[in-house]
Amino acid sequence: MSNEMQIFNPAADMETSGQAAFMSFTCETQEEKVKAYNAMNTTDTRLKECINMEIPLVDVMIVPTQVTNRDTGEVQDVPRIILFDANGNTYGATSWGVYYAISRVMQVFGTLHFDEPITVIPYEAKTKNGFTLSLRIK
Repeated sequence: MSNEMQIFNPAADMETSGQAAFMSFTCETQEEKVKAYNAMNTTDTRLKECINMEIPLVDVMIVPTQVTNRDTGEVQDVPRIILFDANGNTYGATSWGVYYAISRVMQVFGTLHFDEPITVIPYEAKTKNGFTLSLRIK
């Protein structure tokens, strides 16, 4: 087994596979499909409202979406990240910072599905243009 880190790129994976979303869980049963559908439409909580809260992470979904830049009017493709906790709650963020944090979780742990939850803690990191949302692992 190589120690080389694998690049996690769900956007490229979605493009080549034709999938509308990356899911760390299987989506075969009716219950799994309902779980995925509901999470795609709305989450229980915005991740930004959970700064410094512990979330027992068990699954992740990444859905491509488009947002319009308020300053330029330019439409941009961005990832919408949905975290699933051990209690079935969902947390959503359209954030490159969270996307890159989840990418690093995948690189280190080799998965985004956890039978034994890992604890993630959302935080805001200062950037030259303001703040970005990211995750710590406890």
